[in-house]
Amino acid sequence: MKRVLREKKEKKSQKFMIYLVAIVMILSGAFIFERTSNPRGEPKKIQFEEYKVVDVGNGTILMTIERDTGSIIAMPLPNSVITTESLSDVLNSKIENVSEITYEVTDSFHLLRFKTTGEAINEIRNILDRTLIDYLLLKEYIGIIPNISTGFTSIYVIGNLELKKNDYVSVILMQKIVNEMPSDYMGFVESKILTGPIINATVKTIKGFYLNGVVSDNLDIDAIKNKIGNNTEVIHSQPKISVEESINLSEFNFSTRTENNKTEIIVDRSIKDIERVLADKNISSELEQGRISIIMPLNVSVDYVIEILDQNNITNITTNIVGTIGLPKYLIINDKVIRIQRNEEFPVVLKPTAKANEKVTVEVSTLQIGDQVIVYSAAQK
Repeated sequence: MKRVLREKKEKKSQKFMIYLVAIVMILSGAFIFERTSNPRGEPKKIQFEEYKVVDVGNGTILMTIERDTGSIIAMPLPNSVITTESLSDVLNSKIENVSEITYEVTDSFHLLRFKTTGEAINEIRNILDRTLIDYLLLKEYIGIIPNISTGFTSIYVIGNLELKKNDYVSVILMQKIVNEMPSDYMGFVESKILTGPIINATVKTIKGFYLNGVVSDNLDIDAIKNKIGNNTEVIHSQPKISVEESINLSEFNFSTRTENNKTEIIVDRSIKDIERVLADKNISSELEQGRISIIMPLNVSVDYVIEILDQNNITNITTNIVGTIGLPKYLIINDKVIRIQRNEEFPVVLKPTAKANEKVTVEVSTLQIGDQVIVYSAAQK
């Protein structure tokens, strides 16, 4: 369990990890159980199911939710004081649509299980609110591993109340050991896997400004870099002129590329000179504009850089900021589950008004190489 607990501590900020943090705190000694006596002075006896749990595999696994089992699970939060009196009150409660209430104790956590035959969550909450200081209410589900023959007949997972059939989830998987014999598989849902490419995310950091503009003529890019300064990053693509035929312009020393009976001219000199030659030869052409992108620190004057870009006839200048966001470890895009690298500090282009710790809507972009799909960028919507 130590490895599992380390993983949980690292992911406290994730939406569906709260109850895993509770387990960490339980194991760290924050879960307090007090024995009380009834008025006659005799300790109340609590019936409970006891078993051990062991890890299965080296990390989280992906599965889909098949259905809920009808069991509502209550897990005490850190620093909750649970007395035998309050526990007995819960176990002996009569709740409509609840057929059985049991208490389960493992070497890692405790939980109360309410086996239901219909809607009972509100009544369960009412009972728990009167008897437990703090708790989390969860559900038990049966999960399956899609497209893999695992031999698992039943995988019981505990997760958020709102999960539904066919939801993808990542799960920390365990197996029960009852009377020293392997029994059912069980696990905790680490997170529900969201469907992209448009999702909500939290801004982690703001790192600098991002300026973008349209280039319609040749640029002295080195001169621009020298004026802006060495602490900026400049990315530049030159404009191109396309001609729908194969032509020979070697006499003019133009930078050209001919492919599939189409000629592409790189605008690395005045565009008027190139257009004059094409007009003299009565050649029709089409301009593909270039772009310039500048990433610079927050202490550089945006107005000063925009002035330099204006002087170089760069148009349609937009100003944004760059930073990082926290993304889930996995996303579903085009019905594929995709692992996101550097998900906790993923680079993003944000609107100028974005702030750290703010919730924003972003769209991620993907690149497919063979069968592999890579999430390589994100931008605020």
